[in-house]
Amino acid sequence: MKLSVKLTLASILIVTAYAKVPVPGLKPLIGRVAVNENIYRFALRLNVPLEDVKRLNGMKAPFEVYINQPLIAKIRLSPEAPVISEPSQEKTSLPPKAAPPLFMTTTPLPASEKKPSHSLRMQRKPWGFKNRLTLDLPEPLARSSTRFAWPVKGKMIPQHRKKDHSIFLCTQAKEPVKAAENGVVAFVGEKLRGLGCVILIKHADEWITTYGKIETPTVKRGDLVERGDIIGYVADRKNPKLLFELRHKTELKNPLDHLM
Repeated sequence: MKLSVKLTLASILIVTAYAKVPVPGLKPLIGRVAVNENIYRFALRLNVPLEDVKRLNGMKAPFEVYINQPLIAKIRLSPEAPVISEPSQEKTSLPPKAAPPLFMTTTPLPASEKKPSHSLRMQRKPWGFKNRLTLDLPEPLARSSTRFAWPVKGKMIPQHRKKDHSIFLCTQAKEPVKAAENGVVAFVGEKLRGLGCVILIKHADEWITTYGKIETPTVKRGDLVERGDIIGYVADRKNPKLLFELRHKTELKNPLDHLM
C-alpha cells in the first residue's frame, strides 16, 4: 500500500501544481525558479532536500529548468485531511516515575573509600624538574674540585644572545664525551628535538650538567660516574658539536664562570 502511494504521489502533485486541481488532504508548497537558478540552487534557497524536488516533480537528468517555472518543493497535510486511526493495541501500563527530590542528599563515604585530596596526590606523585631528577636516585659522589672540567676538547661557538648560557663545542665526530665532575646520571633520552641524545648528570650541592648531541651513550639512569669518565660519543653529523649546559638549583648558569 505504501509503495503505490509513493508512485502516484508525484503525478497527483504535478496535476495540483499545473492544473490547480485541489487534492483533499494534500497541500503542496510550490516555488518558482529565479533568474540564474538551477535545480540545485532552487533546493538550497528553499532549504529542501534536492532528491525530494526531483522526485516530487518527476524530473530526470539533465534536470533543466526555466525562469519562473513552478516546482513543488515539499508537501504537507492540510488541516482538513482525514485522520486515519491505527488499530489499537493493548499496552501494559507502566507505573509513573517518581519525581526527583528538590534537594539532593548524599551519604558520606567511609574513610577507606574516600579519594585522596589534591595535596595528597601531589605528595604521592611529585612533579617539577628538580623532583623528577632526584626521584629514586642514589646520592652523588662528592665533588673532586670546585670547578668543572671541559667535557670535550674543541672550539667554542660564539653565543648569539648574551643571556643564552648554553655553549656549543665544535669537535670531531665520535669524540668521547667525559663527565665534567663526579655525580649520578639522572636522565638519558631523546626528548628534545634537534639535540639528539641528551644526558643529565646530577652533582653534589644541587649542580646539574647537560650534554647534548650525543651518540651511543655508555651510561644509563642511576649510574654513578666520576670526573673524566666517558659517558658517550659526539654524534656523527655534518658539523659535529657538543651542547653543554650548567645549572644550579634549576637556574641556568654560564659555564665559562665555572669551568677550569
